[in-house]
Amino acid sequence: MSKPIARVPPLAVPLLAIALLAATAGAARATPRAEKKAACRVDRLTSGEGLRVSVSTDGRVLSLAPLDGPAQDLRVYAAGPDAVLVAYAGSGEHGPTGSSTLWRIPCAQGAAEAVAHIADADFGHAALSHDRRTLYFTGADGIFALDLATLEPRRLTQAARDACTRNHVATRDVVGELVDAHTLSYDSGCGFEHEWNALPMLLRNPGTAKMSTQVVPRPPPASFALGPDGQIWLADGTCAEPATFGRVMVSSDHGDRWRPVAVKTPSAQPVRQVILDRSHAGNALIFTASCGSAAHAEPGWIYLTDNGGKTFRPIAVPRGIPGENGHPSDEQDPIQAVVAPDGMLNHLVLYGQSSEIAGNQIARWESRDGGRTWEALAPVATAPKPTVPMAAIGGMELAIRKDGLYRTRRGEAPVRVYP
Repeated sequence: MSKPIARVPPLAVPLLAIALLAATAGAARATPRAEKKAACRVDRLTSGEGLRVSVSTDGRVLSLAPLDGPAQDLRVYAAGPDAVLVAYAGSGEHGPTGSSTLWRIPCAQGAAEAVAHIADADFGHAALSHDRRTLYFTGADGIFALDLATLEPRRLTQAARDACTRNHVATRDVVGELVDAHTLSYDSGCGFEHEWNALPMLLRNPGTAKMSTQVVPRPPPASFALGPDGQIWLADGTCAEPATFGRVMVSSDHGDRWRPVAVKTPSAQPVRQVILDRSHAGNALIFTASCGSAAHAEPGWIYLTDNGGKTFRPIAVPRGIPGENGHPSDEQDPIQAVVAPDGMLNHLVLYGQSSEIAGNQIARWESRDGGRTWEALAPVATAPKPTVPMAAIGGMELAIRKDGLYRTRRGEAPVRVYP
């Protein structure tokens, strides 16, 4: 005989339509105990008949339904001594996705049971508390905590980001993982322009009176350069923030105001280094970073402009680096460093990997025409490492510190000008 369906008051979780499904009498809900591992293993089976899983203890094959969308990954939460909680996750051009249903699978025997269904929720992107009493999950417009004893959800965050509002797209807070017993990581963002744009965040002391949110500290800018006209070019791109891809930040008033300059390349990548010609204003070199995965990698490459960033051209591919149609081939990231020995961008030296250099030595190439042609130099043991940049002009000094770019004027205290 089934227990009556648990109902949640309409105001318990604003903006979410909730239906909690009761467990059967033979699988009563006990308060989960802390277990280091799942009580049994559940694997996803490849099937054209929806989502089917197998249980390791007895080989049962179970079907999970209903499905809200494509099930790319199976997520298993070790929520008790004799059962596991299961959901599925996926992703698309608008960001992470997952099942709005949470299933309980007993390890000994029995069918999969839908214990919670919350409209527009994503149980595939969730994290189990260390005491196994609470599942922090992704809701339609925030992070929620599901009490696994009562199956009642409670709102923890209200998703909101200006960048999403400006693009007329709803913001989502997507659960990551428990960093420690008192800290939950998550991404706050939305999908627009066919990309997931999110800001890494931390939720401190979730579900307590001391709960607070914090932006994950960004790394300092990777590079900046000061031109002969006093213009500052700054590279602050990171692979973790797609919003920083394909652009550098430029200031023409010593850092008081900044504007993005688009770097149009075959594929958008973050910029890791910028060099300005010491004598010719508007001549700049940028070096992009590869953000590859185990499945695919596009190499970071070097581009130059002689018109202040209106157009960029790639350097030629040196001999020893695989390339096609004038571009480096994918599935490699051969360039390790680039320098302008005399501060002029017509004279460049590259360091990297070459098919013509054996062992652990680093190949070198030199160009005296701005990267249009290259001549191989003798290899070296190591490539030069970037130094923490500093620059000065007209009584003003600029330097990168751990939290940004600082400007110091004669007789004044340092002021952070970016970010």
